[in-house]
Order: sequence, then structure tokens, then C-alpha cells
Amino acid sequence: NVNKKVHRLINEEVKLVSDRELVDIGTCNIHIVHNAFLKGLNELGENAADLITSVYHFFDGWPSRWDDFVIIQEKEGVPHNKMIKHCSSRWLPLELACTRMIEQWQAINIYFLMYIPQSKSSLGNTNRHCKNIKTLLKKSTIKAELHFALSSAHIFTSFTGVFQKEEPLVHVLYDELSTLIQTLNSWFCKKSFLEQNIINTNCVTCETNHLPLKQVVC
Repeated sequence: NVNKKVHRLINEEVKLVSDRELVDIGTCNIHIVHNAFLKGLNELGENAADLITSVYHFFDGWPSRWDDFVIIQEKEGVPHNKMIKHCSSRWLPLELACTRMIEQWQAINIYFLMYIPQSKSSLGNTNRHCKNIKTLLKKSTIKAELHFALSSAHIFTSFTGVFQKEEPLVHVLYDELSTLIQTLNSWFCKKSFLEQNIINTNCVTCETNHLPLKQVVC
């Protein structure tokens, strides 16, 4: 781990000149939160990320396909915007990519579920991206996953944005982490539990502290 190695090297130098050690406050908080988001995305939202990636690569480097799509954009009154690339190992662009996918939703459905089967059937049967896109678009939960991934990414990027600066920010780390956790908990925990300000895994996972399913925010 690069962060641990850097801490060890600096700590050794500090001990040589001052006979003291650095205060260990853990590794990079952004990396930890980044990995937590990716694990959550694997549970709910992976299909959304897969759809975004497949649509991007289907059009990338194929002007003729995009020209056909633009015609559908015009007919449906959809903005003439291109897809935004998403990388599975780096989720930061996911918020913008989800926003663009939702913006283009009507045109995308018409293009892949109607235009391709009717006018480009051979492409739909042979292109792996196209086949994957059609399968994902037919999932009843796919649009909900897109919205969930979008709202989740917004919360996490709000946190990481605070710490992507050069000045020392350790003094705000606890408060920002607390706000992040409480915001996530507010999606499914009762207000009475949140007001106790308890950050405990056992308490959070206890069903008695959860909202009724119909009130859960997604």
C-alpha cells in the first residue's frame, strides 16, 4: 500500500531528527471511502455502471452509429449530447455519466430496443455491447439502479471534494465522516435513531431502527 509506505518512510526520517514519531491517523480517507462506494455499487448499481460503459463503447469510434442516434435525439427532443465515459476502477465520473444516461434515456431505449432490431438486426445479433445493452435495458430495475447510483455518487463526491485540496484538513475529517455516515443512514433509519447520533454497526443494522420499506429513500 503506497500510503502506508509513505507514512513509514516519513516516520523514519522524523524519528531521526526529533526522536519522536508521527501520530498515526490511518491511511488516505478518500481511498477508504472510494473503496466503500465501489463495494456498495457491486451490491446495487453494478448493472447501471455496466450499461453506461457498454453504451459508451458501442458508439465510441463509430460515427455512423452516432449519426443514426442523433436522428432519434432530434425526433424525441433530446439534447444532442454524447455519452460520458465511466471506468469501473475509478467511480468519480459516475455521477455525470448517470446524469447523461438518464437525460438520454428515451432516445437510448428507442435506438436499442426498436431501431436496431428493425433496421440493424445483424448488428444487434453480433455486437457484444449491443446485446448486453438490450439485456440490461429490459431489466425492470435498471432505471431505478441508475437513479440510485446517481444519488449515491453525489453524496460520496460531495465528501471527496472537500479533501481534494492541498491544505491540511485533518481537523474536519471527523465531522465530514460523521456527516457522510449520517446522510447514508438517513436513507433507511428512523429519525428517532438518527437523533441519538450513534455510529455503531450493530445499531445501524438492527431492524428495529429501520424505516418501513415504503419510506426507505432510494
